[in-house]
Amino acid sequence: MIRLVVALPAEAKPLISYYRLKPAAEARGFRIYQKDEMALIVSGVGKAAAAAATGYLQAWTGNQPNGVWINVGMAGHRDLLLGEGILAQQITDRATGRSWYPPPVLEVPSPRAPVLTVDKVEEDFEDDWVFEMEAAGFYESACRFSISELVQCFKIISDNWSVPPRWLSTRQVDELLESRFPEIDAVVQATAGLAAELAALSKDHPELEKLLDRWHFTVSEQRRLHRLLQRWQALAPEKEIFDRELERQKTGKEVLGAIQARIESLPVRLL
Repeated sequence: MIRLVVALPAEAKPLISYYRLKPAAEARGFRIYQKDEMALIVSGVGKAAAAAATGYLQAWTGNQPNGVWINVGMAGHRDLLLGEGILAQQITDRATGRSWYPPPVLEVPSPRAPVLTVDKVEEDFEDDWVFEMEAAGFYESACRFSISELVQCFKIISDNWSVPPRWLSTRQVDELLESRFPEIDAVVQATAGLAAELAALSKDHPELEKLLDRWHFTVSEQRRLHRLLQRWQALAPEKEIFDRELERQKTGKEVLGAIQARIESLPVRLL
């Protein structure tokens, strides 16, 4: 399931049209649009509204492991050009000082920049931040339901020192979003692809789930574990990987090292 969270109807409308989403008649409290494995919710302005909408959408769509969550919306910056798309590399809540760091695992064309969530519209742009009002609430809430690699924030610059936010119209929001559809979809597809890869990892090897339950692995470590288990299956399909020696390892990194060493010690099989 790909879940999109946007603050305003003006931001939602172009995405609804682009992905051909339909209103969900049974939704209550928030406007939700859905088609197949994608759902979009209109949260309203502010981090509290974004957090509440994210939790509501999770309950409405049902609990699924490794779900994709993407927040799309307008933002301001001191001197970036209007219409530039930014993928958040850091999200900071100005009010609390808390920060989150989405792992840079996606191969997408969009540049990355730090995002600052504020409680009121920013017009001074005193620091080199991308200013907006929802990302912190969205990100903290979405990470309760999925892994951080699958939670992303994509912001489009709609105002700066030269063009203050009060000049922004609904039509301009529509045009700015449409100009970034290829980048938005690239983020959606890349994140969905990563989710599919992670889903495959949990099925490929009969002992993989046991290993993932016992030790914590980052996304990159899960990929390496998957490759190592594939090699093990090819070289020693009759042997189990999980034994007392492996149980003595304390971290996922140590487990990877132990499996690597065991594979390297296997005798060469001549056909």
